[in-house]
Amino acid sequence: RKHKGTPSSTAVEPEKKRRRVDGEKMEEEEEGPVNHLVYDLNSTNAVDQLTSFPPEIWDNICSNFMFWELVRLARVSKQWSAIAYARVRHFELTSLKKPTDTSAAAHTEQVLHMLSLRCPSLHSLNAMRTTFNDSNIEQLPQDLCVLNITNCRQVSDAKLDKLPQFLEVLSAGGTSITAEGIAKLPRNLVALSLRNQLTIPGDDTLSALREFGSLRELQLGCCLQLTDGLSHLSSLKLESLELSMCPLTPASLSPLQELTCLRTLALSTIPQLNDACLEYLIPLRQLSRLSLAYCGGVTEAGLAHLPRTLSVLDLGGCIQVTLQGACGALHFCFQLEALNLTACRLSAPTTTTTTNAE
Repeated sequence: RKHKGTPSSTAVEPEKKRRRVDGEKMEEEEEGPVNHLVYDLNSTNAVDQLTSFPPEIWDNICSNFMFWELVRLARVSKQWSAIAYARVRHFELTSLKKPTDTSAAAHTEQVLHMLSLRCPSLHSLNAMRTTFNDSNIEQLPQDLCVLNITNCRQVSDAKLDKLPQFLEVLSAGGTSITAEGIAKLPRNLVALSLRNQLTIPGDDTLSALREFGSLRELQLGCCLQLTDGLSHLSSLKLESLELSMCPLTPASLSPLQELTCLRTLALSTIPQLNDACLEYLIPLRQLSRLSLAYCGGVTEAGLAHLPRTLSVLDLGGCIQVTLQGACGALHFCFQLEALNLTACRLSAPTTTTTTNAE
């Protein structure tokens, strides 16, 4: 706004823009920073000078704007259109106003086609609970790194081999992907979420994951068919693993002792998990975050097997653990910063005997 120039006759001050309220009443509408910037550009002859700014400055400016604000900025000129769309890093497909008729799939296809043409630097796309399907996979930008297609039931194994080759983070829980489709995923995945995936048998799926040497984070919570197969993960250097609400047995949990690189582990709501299973965690010398919430078989005696490197521990809902007993069993965890004992008793119930006084 410091640039001097002759105001354009078509420029409208954003402070003077008015909107209709209740049919007749008019009131002032406060405009956002993008509208102020567009007004200033239309009011001066410095547009061409601003487009010559270094890319680093434009990256800093556009990082503060939402996608639709960048679209507003792109309407200034063709030069500004190229600058604005080139700075789009993330897009929420779920934020679009969805059509009320059967053209929802065609609407999604049009949006993805626009993104592939105008947004070459798109880094992440959130399509959770949308009409995203197999045909949309080929429309994804090839430089895409993060993709969320959770609960997109129309995604199957058909075109998973067409996913962007540089994809690093994929959330695909609640889809129609099977164990055969897992083998088609890009091998350079760093994080993979298959939570609530009911179409995947445990052993076949985990055996396919042995080829993913770059995988560091794996979420398998609520996979009700996952009963074994953790031994296939021993060749990976996983740092985060979620197995909450999986029907695992004490024997099937024994391969956990081979995952020595783990830093975060979630074992909440596993009915058969007991104190013997906690002995498998002794070799995990880098473990810092552990969730054992609502594991009724865990007692205070088993807490003695936990690694001393823990900083966050969740024991909420462990009905056999008390506050007094947990504090005594965890006195060796000098790095512990957060402890959840929700729904746990303060102390063990005491037994009293009554005698009849003569």
